[in-house]
Amino acid sequence: MCKRKMIFPIWKSVLLLKKVWNKPKDAWRHSCQHQHWLQGAASLIALSYTCLSAATLLPGFTESLVANLPSATAMEFAPDGRLFVCLQGGDVRVIKNGALLTTPFVTVSAYAGADSGLLGIAFDPNFVTNGYVYLHYTATVPTIHNRVSHVTASGDIAVPGSEVSILDLPTATNPGSHKGGAIHFGTDGKLYVTEGDDRVPSSSQDIMDLRGKLLRINPDGTIPADNPFGASNAVWALGLRNPFTFVVQSSTGRILINDVGESTWEEIDDGIAGANYGWPNCEGPYQFGTSNPCTGYTNPIFWYGHGAGDTVGCSIVGGAFYNPATVTFPSDYVGKYFFADLCQGWIRRFDPSTGIATGFATGISSPVDLKVASDGSLYYLIYGTGGGVYRIRYSPVFFASGNLEATSGPLNICPGMAFYEEYCSFISCADAINWTSLLAHQQFPSCFFEDTSGVACDVRSSCP
Repeated sequence: MCKRKMIFPIWKSVLLLKKVWNKPKDAWRHSCQHQHWLQGAASLIALSYTCLSAATLLPGFTESLVANLPSATAMEFAPDGRLFVCLQGGDVRVIKNGALLTTPFVTVSAYAGADSGLLGIAFDPNFVTNGYVYLHYTATVPTIHNRVSHVTASGDIAVPGSEVSILDLPTATNPGSHKGGAIHFGTDGKLYVTEGDDRVPSSSQDIMDLRGKLLRINPDGTIPADNPFGASNAVWALGLRNPFTFVVQSSTGRILINDVGESTWEEIDDGIAGANYGWPNCEGPYQFGTSNPCTGYTNPIFWYGHGAGDTVGCSIVGGAFYNPATVTFPSDYVGKYFFADLCQGWIRRFDPSTGIATGFATGISSPVDLKVASDGSLYYLIYGTGGGVYRIRYSPVFFASGNLEATSGPLNICPGMAFYEEYCSFISCADAINWTSLLAHQQFPSCFFEDTSGVACDVRSSCP
């Protein structure tokens, strides 16, 4: 049997100088793994080293830089394929036909402190006819508070003066922290918005307080009559801490919420009507600060602990179901949910039907958002002064086709390459020494032929 081994080229080298704030916890306030934290009497000071971003991907996947964008926080595809990217300070930038346009789509006056700022963007279901683009940001006038508004697009630029506010929260208690931020339309045509607890944990359990909630409103800001807590209440679900990101599955309408934890657990919650996820009484599936089960609340469907490694972290972000118009990833990715951790810099895929998450990518510096494009590729967004948009595609390199014959000699298709990969339903692994393929009618859908030269090669053969 051949030995499985992953050997990956370095596709990019990006120097990231991180800006950090007074506590290494929520959303993009986490920095790279090479930071040292010095705590003084009144403040935390971060000494930030230059970080190298080089994603390690599974075999067959490659990535490329789409655009460099500093302090990017969220992104969304328009119906026509343009990618709109939010910057924390209030700019919305447009990537069109693979190129970053020079002029911002719009600039709003956003308070860009800690994890506040311009945090979310969504397109009206009737965007083609009305041109409405919805924004969720921390406004500065008349006081610092979260606002949902829409502007009207005219080509690649918003119509000047077209902003209409449809939801304004009260003045923030803590202007810079726990603002939530994501905004998406559901398949029901309603607008869903996540709000953090504003660092007032008790607000999450107050049904008359919009903080620490998933909200549901009509596109004009009015409240749907069928909301779970009545026609005068925008709350759809409660008990959240800092739900920086969430996603709506287009094929089912299912909502999954990524809620950033306090000290022990990160969680994915099912965004169902009337749910109470328990914060601040619960974190993950446990009573806060204990290992005792949390009862009487809606437990998360997935959670992971804090720490260093490829399965733990400290700030869950991203969120994208793999249900594109054109499937280009392997078929077993369809319906899976991608999510990421900002601290540890990985992307994992979660199977909602089994509750199991598996690794997908590591070594990413401060990911904050994920999106699946209609062409089947996965985009991820990096925060920081050296941040930007990256695209991951599945594109194994074809060096040979046709049936591979059994032979006693070396398979010299790619001389000096490190390993070969065969995608044949009924073919045995090749001999690792001679690189030969032995037809033995054994099922090995993916085998790696290892050598020591340190360069990767992928061979795909067609089997009858």
